[in-house]
Amino acid sequence: MRAWVRILAVVGAVLPWSGGRAPAQEIQELAEKVEELPMLLKPIKAISLGRTSWGHDGYFELLWQHDAQGSVSGADVSSSGRELWVASQGGASELLLTRLDAEGKVLGKHSHHRKALKFRLWETGGKEPLFVGMDGFRLWQFDLKGATVDFDIPKTGVAGFTVVPKELGGPFVAAAYQYGGAGLRAFQKGGKLAWELPEIERAGNAALDFAGRRPVLTASNGTGKIYVVGLQGTVLERIQAEGNTDRVLFDQDEDGQWMYALDSQAGSWTETLGVSRAERGRAPGERRWEPVSTEELGRFTVTAWCLGSFDAGPRRLVVGTDTGWVLVLDRRGKVLSQSRFRGKVLSLAAKDLNRDRKEELIVATEGYGGGLFVYTRP
Repeated sequence: MRAWVRILAVVGAVLPWSGGRAPAQEIQELAEKVEELPMLLKPIKAISLGRTSWGHDGYFELLWQHDAQGSVSGADVSSSGRELWVASQGGASELLLTRLDAEGKVLGKHSHHRKALKFRLWETGGKEPLFVGMDGFRLWQFDLKGATVDFDIPKTGVAGFTVVPKELGGPFVAAAYQYGGAGLRAFQKGGKLAWELPEIERAGNAALDFAGRRPVLTASNGTGKIYVVGLQGTVLERIQAEGNTDRVLFDQDEDGQWMYALDSQAGSWTETLGVSRAERGRAPGERRWEPVSTEELGRFTVTAWCLGSFDAGPRRLVVGTDTGWVLVLDRRGKVLSQSRFRGKVLSLAAKDLNRDRKEELIVATEGYGGGLFVYTRP
């Protein structure tokens, strides 16, 4: 039995994936059912059981991947694209950070004494990087030496946050709150409150975005009301979108400004991606976003998304889900390509890592067998 499972595990790991479930994944699940699991896994521990190829159409090619130690809980990439960070859970209350270069080489490993449900690299202009962690009820900054500073947040907890690096007008952290006063608050380095917006009574998320070339914050309350906020805490635009929009992403080209709006469907597992375009000829504060189309993408919850210039064509929207799907869409909501990973998609990013003047897609997936996957357009 032992030799048989070993042989199948090796064969399954190198076979091409024709869709559905990866052969290596099926072999892993089979191995978990036998009594000699530790002994069986030892000879194949270096073989990735994550996603290596991309779907059926070869839309992307794998550049490299990093199989993290422990259960992956997040990843981030520096604004320069020269460093990538992967966070994984070590012990019961330990966060392990792995530092990688743009080619996937491990530069160092560090541990932090708190387990974080979400973490981000925070580029503040200092010599050593800072990070921000969140566990639902706490928000804090920490460094590689273990120094930790808690932010002053309501006891009701934080719903989400984003970081603004120094080069874009920061450094500060913008945090969203569903309850407990102002729905959007900004914190300076050291956890001090910089400003808050009582007008936004509640917000399910906060995101750093660009209105044209100007960096802005976006926040939404889950009822279709979207706020575009300047980095000094001034509301620049109020948008009433269709449905229960709770996440938005802006894009702009020669045809005008576009908005991707995610509408959570109350009482169901589905989410609808809505694509809208700004009507021309109106002042920025009076624009009306006209829906172009929507696309039903199945039973899932969106967990990550980004815009990327992966080739000479227009920028593409990439969406990741809790069921492991990563979908590439055009501006009309049409799915151009899709691939499935083992585990929830934690984060997506588009950066030119290899300096070939086109961006690579960086995918981080959750759990044991998760890791960091870097893809490029052939």
